[in-house]
Amino acid sequence: MEIYKITPLHVGTVFRKYSHMSYGSENEAITPFPLSVLYLESEHHRVMIDTGGIEPDGEHWEPYIRKPEERVDAKLKEISVDPGSIDTVILTHLHWDHASNNALFPNAVFYVQKKEYDFTASESNHRIKPFLRELLLKTEYKLVDGNQTIIDGIEAVPTPGHTPGSQSLIIRTEKGKVLFAGDLIPLLSNWEQTPKTPGGVLDNLEDARNSLELLSHYGVVQVLPSHDFALFGGYAQSDGTDQGIIP
Repeated sequence: MEIYKITPLHVGTVFRKYSHMSYGSENEAITPFPLSVLYLESEHHRVMIDTGGIEPDGEHWEPYIRKPEERVDAKLKEISVDPGSIDTVILTHLHWDHASNNALFPNAVFYVQKKEYDFTASESNHRIKPFLRELLLKTEYKLVDGNQTIIDGIEAVPTPGHTPGSQSLIIRTEKGKVLFAGDLIPLLSNWEQTPKTPGGVLDNLEDARNSLELLSHYGVVQVLPSHDFALFGGYAQSDGTDQGIIP
């Protein structure tokens, strides 16, 4: 039975209105938010969840910065992990800041929801920039169709809302099940407030709310947000108040 140790990696920073990360917030202040990926290691597997953003070019998705030491391969080198040793990559969704460095992992099997792949591949989807679609489709994916155990100890759960084919991962750890939901839950406060509130950039609000309700029944012991400095030991980013540090 695989038990995973999770290491979050900070792989860049974007500056966005706070409301982009919390649906219904009236806070329009421009706020820094980290880009994140997760490295998972067990006895038999080395796994990446998401692969991070493109190289900043001063044109796309600005304001966006990434220091040289925040490249995904550089962050892995810091913890003595060779990208070539990664055997599995699971993508929560196919946005630029989550899936742009797939080429760093030549020996990995890549997993994404079929619905997300189809949505991205469709040329009628004008929300995907053509050059990014070309980049994303260079990867050969194993397509996941609904709930599935990807490998022992990691379960994929379809959680549409942020995108039509977003998926969340339930990860087995020593202390219990840990949830990473991609940009359905960009901030810890999305999950901790009542009612639970999705991020502010949505494909479908009703789907997002239904996905949060679904995830609330999985009995997870910890939720890892995708764009919150709490993921790296800082204070959780919330609408005007700090929520504390993730244990």
